[in-house]
Amino acid sequence: MTTVVDIQDKIPELVKKKRRRLNRRFYTFILIVILLLLTLIYFQTGLSDVKEVDVYGASLAEPIEYVEESGIRMGDSIWGLDLKEIESKLQKMPTVKAVEVSRSWNRIVSLKVQEKMPVAYIETEGLFQLMVEDGTELPYVHNQMTRKIPILSKFETLDQKQQIAQQLLQIDDTVFELISEIIIVPADHELKVHLYMDDGNEVHTLMNNLAERLTYYPQLVTQLGPQDKGVFDLEVGAYFTSYDKLYGGSEQNEQPEQEEVEEE
Repeated sequence: MTTVVDIQDKIPELVKKKRRRLNRRFYTFILIVILLLLTLIYFQTGLSDVKEVDVYGASLAEPIEYVEESGIRMGDSIWGLDLKEIESKLQKMPTVKAVEVSRSWNRIVSLKVQEKMPVAYIETEGLFQLMVEDGTELPYVHNQMTRKIPILSKFETLDQKQQIAQQLLQIDDTVFELISEIIIVPADHELKVHLYMDDGNEVHTLMNNLAERLTYYPQLVTQLGPQDKGVFDLEVGAYFTSYDKLYGGSEQNEQPEQEEVEEE
């Protein structure tokens, strides 16, 4: 059986559907216009300007130095900043090992700095400068070191400084903080170093295996008496000569006797 529908009955419903479609289009258009206006207002006013620059990880240099080197100014458009270019600028600073620059909708730029590790003070023309892990010397630092670091003497070339820096990075903190001063002693073929320790002993060894040889130092010291102080020769094997035998109690031409100590 066929049902006949009068078209006149469908017209109101069709009109309603058409009106709803038109309304949706209209409201969508209005929403787009409003969003465009808000975006225009946001970028044309101070609402998109840099309000604050936060620096994290600054110790060897003041935070303001990193901000100035970045080139960021208050009032710059936060979305107009080239973050990669800013990172490249900061990476050139002698204190910086790595850096990450980010920004947020609340108009804050963050500079997260990983500074190079300080390894020693180095004496240059009567002045002491801080040397970091790649052998770079810093003319000054603003803050006190958080750990004790040794003094380097007679290190003249960049190669010597880089070699000793890499060795110092590998030394356990417990032993590292016992080192008071390191003096380089040029030899015929290999560079030797003399270390003056806070516990009163000296260590003589080669620079190219300094970190490895110092691994044994705590165990070697335990084999001595509480009053025994002297020189550990760790160039080949491990030998100890007391200061008494070196500087007193022996005949003038008599070679001081070395006592072999065990490397555990």
